[in-house]
Amino acid sequence: GIERYAGDPRLGEEVDRICFASTIDGFGETTRDTVIVREGRDHYLLEIFGSCSPLDRAMRIGLDATGTCLRKNDALIVSDSISGFGEASPFSTQRCMVSGIYKWNPDAETEETEEEDTDS
Repeated sequence: GIERYAGDPRLGEEVDRICFASTIDGFGETTRDTVIVREGRDHYLLEIFGSCSPLDRAMRIGLDATGTCLRKNDALIVSDSISGFGEASPFSTQRCMVSGIYKWNPDAETEETEEEDTDS
């Protein structure tokens, strides 16, 4: 979960929602209980309740949100199959509940490293 990112400069504050969730245009850095999603220039780390077995090898992610915002207790529909959600085997698709949403700065490590180089 989120504990693995303790002290990671890329992890930002917790937020209560990602609005315009339909514009999420990418995901990566998946584990069994976290995923980074991108909405335009903004990135977020989503934490999942428990474990979501296909998440660490996800090929497709869909959002099951109420309205236009993704919030805690909304769901990700995750598939490790490249075929459509309806065509995948029932073992490769899972509904995973969101337990936390955090801002994510993928460039934070770079910024920290550049500051150290400048101080030398």
